[in-house]
Amino acid sequence: MKDTGIASLVKIGPVTVVSPHCSSLMDDRDWTPFVAQLRAHAEDGQAVHVLLDLQWVKHISIRFVTELEEFIRELVVRGSTLRLCGVRDQLRDIFKLVCLEHLDLGKSVPDALPRYVALLGNSTRDREECFSDTAN
Repeated sequence: MKDTGIASLVKIGPVTVVSPHCSSLMDDRDWTPFVAQLRAHAEDGQAVHVLLDLQWVKHISIRFVTELEEFIRELVVRGSTLRLCGVRDQLRDIFKLVCLEHLDLGKSVPDALPRYVALLGNSTRDREECFSDTAN
């Protein structure tokens, strides 16, 4: 486990589970360093598969979600992926605004991780279909 002060990163098989430490991603001062941490993790030149665990996050801004959408597009270009878990019911509408609700794989890491690994285990063609929505 790697704790950056901003988030915890835990590598489990092919997936890195990233859990932000703050309960609010509303303010630029909260989400900007968090997204920078995600980008730094993804810039090692290898494909990464991130499961973003939002179970402790109570508030998010649309600006965070649109920045996350841009980051996801960057990942897809590099052959990397990102999925969500633990999204609270009251936050789902914000992800729907930018058509990212399909990235939510479950209510918790234990629920979502096996689904994510199964998606990654599909053939290349199937995997491209699974993640093609994030590239548009």
